[in-house]
Amino acid sequence: MQGPQRHKRVLVVDDEASIVRMVTASLEKSGYIVETAASGDEALQTLREFWPDILVLDVMMPRLNGYRVSRMVKLLAKTNALRAPKIILVTSRNLGGDPEREEVMGGFSMADGTLYKPFYPKDLLDKIKAVAG
Repeated sequence: MQGPQRHKRVLVVDDEASIVRMVTASLEKSGYIVETAASGDEALQTLREFWPDILVLDVMMPRLNGYRVSRMVKLLAKTNALRAPKIILVTSRNLGGDPEREEVMGGFSMADGTLYKPFYPKDLLDKIKAVAG
């Protein structure tokens, strides 16, 4: 496939293997270069060798959730004079009555887009095109 997405690098971070497989297959079929990570910690390790244009990041992960990873990625970009990746947060989380609502709202403000589970691969592709141009 030709087009600008051929050169777009995407890091997909989710602790659900089935979602990672589905998203990776869809993105690769559309011409994106994809790397994956199963946790926030693994994502930060992967960033050492694979700096993405777009970060598709699950919110609810053990230890380092998507909000914290988002903040760390923005700080890494700023500290190392790198272009910050566009961040799409993926969540099934309902904000109603959330005791961590402040963190949730702060996390969403760091994102360039949000996608709610369950979603279709086309929904993700449309969101990526919207945030990445």
